[in-house]
Amino acid sequence: FLMCQHKAPHRTFSPALRHLGAFDDVEIPVPANLFDDYQNRSPTLSKNEMEIDRHFDWAYDAKVRKDERGDVQLPKPDRYGTPEYNRMTDSQKQVWDAYFGPRNQKFLKDFQAGKLNHQDLVRWKYRRYMRNYLSTVKAVDESVGRMLKYLDDHDLAKNTVVIYSSDQGFFLGEHGW
Repeated sequence: FLMCQHKAPHRTFSPALRHLGAFDDVEIPVPANLFDDYQNRSPTLSKNEMEIDRHFDWAYDAKVRKDERGDVQLPKPDRYGTPEYNRMTDSQKQVWDAYFGPRNQKFLKDFQAGKLNHQDLVRWKYRRYMRNYLSTVKAVDESVGRMLKYLDDHDLAKNTVVIYSSDQGFFLGEHGW
């Protein structure tokens, strides 16, 4: 019996450095219900604190650190900080900053210039979130692929049952979550 678990598909989505930018050229469609107002449904839905619009954290989820923002005031929330960044080595931070830094500065410049209305801002958050998510789970795909290859290479695949499951409960944009 062997069980292998990956934390990667859970927040905070922090891609492996080798996967930064893997989905930059992919146009990520916005779910039709990204701007759901939850009318005519359970009041509990509007009380959940998981909306990309109102609860998406700038540093934790979007990777826009406070020290990068200067005097730009972004809408709240900003509560969690950057735990994954704080654990990186200096050389890892250089790679991370070289990727996110210019993109964050462009975003902050556009935001400060008023180029993003409310819906544009939510769409930007959603796409940043999804690119980080997809880049993060790319490493899970690699790991599962290595395990399956090992089974094939060692003639074990025919005598092995592989069960793949997930506890991923994020909506990834559906209903604004």
